[in-house]
Amino acid sequence: MWRSRLSDAAFNAIYDELHSRIDGSAIQTSSWVPGFNWEGTVFQPVYDATNDIDALALTQTIIAKAKH
Repeated sequence: MWRSRLSDAAFNAIYDELHSRIDGSAIQTSSWVPGFNWEGTVFQPVYDATNDIDALALTQTIIAKAKH
């Protein structure tokens, strides 16, 4: 459901940013991404498209996909 609220460009930008942050790292956590304030970041479309709980779930899903 959340995915349909994001454009392909927004999803790909988020994916690319997360992938660049975790590429080559053995441990990834979602609590630090993107931080307290999402405004003006590549992650803002997630916040805009979901509520806070959905945003955390979305971030975790994108991180899981970026690891593969």
